Amino acid sequence: MIDKNSGLSYYRQMMEYIQKQVDGGVYKPGDRLPSEKELGAIFHVNRHTVRQAMMELAGRGLIYTERGKGTFVARNKPELIDYKVSRRTRFTHNIMDVGLIPGARVLRGMEVAAAERVAGNLRLETGARVVLLEMLRSINQEPFCISTNYFPAHLTPGLLTRIDEISSLYDFLDKHYGLRPTRTYSTFQATFPGQDDAAVLEIPRNQPVLVVESAMTGEDGTVIQYSVTRFRGDRSKISVGFD
Repeated sequence: MIDKNSGLSYYRQMMEYIQKQVDGGVYKPGDRLPSEKELGAIFHVNRHTVRQAMMELAGRGLIYTERGKGTFVARNKPELIDYKVSRRTRFTHNIMDVGLIPGARVLRGMEVAAAERVAGNLRLETGARVVLLEMLRSINQEPFCISTNYFPAHLTPGLLTRIDEISSLYDFLDKHYGLRPTRTYSTFQATFPGQDDAAVLEIPRNQPVLVVESAMTGEDGTVIQYSVTRFRGDRSKISVGFD
């Protein structure tokens, strides 16, 4: 299957072969592909070559990986979710409004000294104490985005002891602290995910994510939240509202 004299890289030959197998119906949508180890034995190549081929195929939307389950032939291309960003965006309400099921899981929570960038966005002194709360947001049980949020520690005392209560972040902030964040700005940038983000979002490293960096203020104009959110590029379409 691998022609060492063809002049074509091994991973490209692997990709073409698997593509033909899918096009020819040998592997059908939803079928599980052999593991990386098995593919290496079949094609007589190392795991790095296998991984490069699989990442390229995933980037084209031909296959997808489910953690702990394996790699599968993709069905129809997943529908983009139109996620609206506005001054009063609320993830949970936003997703429920379009008839989908939101989910949230706290990945990590800790109190840290604010780095210069974080402090600047929160209008604090560098080194001030802030609460870092990182959350995975899902839609219909599929990973959708990772949001890293920073809050001035003096505005959110005891937050880390109540992490288990968080489902809707903004409902939680309103209930416990009387904070009602309003977005003051957002910046948007397309990039590739780091290794950890790719693993949590269940996407290959060469699949783009959209990074949205935002600051929110309270009713008195105090900056109460700075966030950096990474959206899956294959599932999200961001609409910006000016209301």
